[in-house]
Amino acid sequence: MTPPWTNTFGNNFNVRLPQLPKQGDTNTTYTAAQLPYYVRQGNCAPADVYASIAVRWTASRAECSNGQIPNDTLMNTRYTDIAPRIGLSWAPMEKTVIRAGFGIFYTQDVANAVFDISRNIAGRVTVTNQNANQLGAPSNLTWANAAPGASGATTVNLPATTVAFSNAVSHKTSYTQQFLLNIQQQIGKNWSMEAGFQGALSRHLYGFINANAATPWSFFGSTSATPVGPRQPFPNVAGGLQYVHDGGSANYNSATFKLNRRFSKGMSLTSSYTYSKSLDNTSGIRNQGNDQLYPQNSYCLSCEYGPSAFDVRNRVVVAALYELPIGPGRLIPLQNKALVSILAGWQVGGIFTHQTGQVATPQTGADNAGISSPFGNFDRPNQTGVSQYLSGTARSVDKWANLAAYAKSPAGTFGNVSRGSFTGPGVTNLDASLHKDFAMPYGEHHALSIRFEAFNALNHPNWNTPTLTINSSTFGQVTAGNMRQLQLAAKYLF
Repeated sequence: MTPPWTNTFGNNFNVRLPQLPKQGDTNTTYTAAQLPYYVRQGNCAPADVYASIAVRWTASRAECSNGQIPNDTLMNTRYTDIAPRIGLSWAPMEKTVIRAGFGIFYTQDVANAVFDISRNIAGRVTVTNQNANQLGAPSNLTWANAAPGASGATTVNLPATTVAFSNAVSHKTSYTQQFLLNIQQQIGKNWSMEAGFQGALSRHLYGFINANAATPWSFFGSTSATPVGPRQPFPNVAGGLQYVHDGGSANYNSATFKLNRRFSKGMSLTSSYTYSKSLDNTSGIRNQGNDQLYPQNSYCLSCEYGPSAFDVRNRVVVAALYELPIGPGRLIPLQNKALVSILAGWQVGGIFTHQTGQVATPQTGADNAGISSPFGNFDRPNQTGVSQYLSGTARSVDKWANLAAYAKSPAGTFGNVSRGSFTGPGVTNLDASLHKDFAMPYGEHHALSIRFEAFNALNHPNWNTPTLTINSSTFGQVTAGNMRQLQLAAKYLF
């Protein structure tokens, strides 16, 4: 690999999907010509599709790209990603300013597209060492059997149970429309106040789905579990097909209030309050916060629409700096030069933060839908109508969430609990500092800076999001975040 991460050997294989499946498709829905197949980047003769590659897919065909996919980017270049931006500022009065702005911003995720596709020739399979539970026993895994279907020779045969990785060639570029409106008012000489609205609309966000997910057996009218294989659309990639989609959407709206005091008479203050709400159906191509890597149902991306993994409804931040009023002409008018050099010039600062907690999604913790996803269980429970929150003496570190609010969905179905429906404990934190620069008497350019800092100075317990897997013995339990941390630093300036 050479910057900018171009595979100079042409060894990347993408998986082409003639069409995306839908819920209810089975292993008889598509003909052989409609099944996914591997495409090697670059140009080559059909007989050379496996040249210098010591793997063979036994259940899927492989073709040379010869123009099917772009050689370097693996995705089509889009020439219509236009990003206009405009800003307006108007002062109707001497101390009042109104600002407005709008812009479109694009984000191109190229790393995941290249690195995940390069995993195809790694042959991701699951193999269990039969001696894993016997202490000191030699492994029974060798190069000859490390992959199912391996022959022990120089070539490894990869069966249908191998995980496949696909990235759409026709991906649209993720973009966000941002807009704002605020009013700023100066109050006196040193104070200013600001109130405003900021919003954003995002489209074509990337995320993962299993493009070969099985449909729950109840969908077909079955009253008991049936084999998974026939309920998957593509029998040649039964091990799962990780597909990077571009169907994500999001919206963000917030109201902000700020009160600031510029540094004057030894004091400055910056404070803000934000009330916001962020909703989406995918918060990132990888896990963000307490979010899940895949949807509960890969065929219903709209069912994932809910609070973003980074959604924080209320947030207050106050940052202050105060210089002790000691020295000539100050509140404490010391005249002794020695005392002034020691006691004057100390600055006390702090940043106080108070916000609502992170959102999280309750999980069943089992394959209740009966789809046997190779990427993990993302089943959610059903709501019972009981509040999921506890209060007063009923709530403790061992029981922060109410288990009675959830119940397993009927076997062979997905749960109806919404993504991001639980809000965890809030955060209250104060970081404080004490700082002074001591001027050295032998040189005006020499100084000793002393700084003492306390993080979470109040040692306030900030609890992490509780365990929300309903079949876990630790359901509802919370653990503590960072305790108070102190540090002392000295820096010599010259």
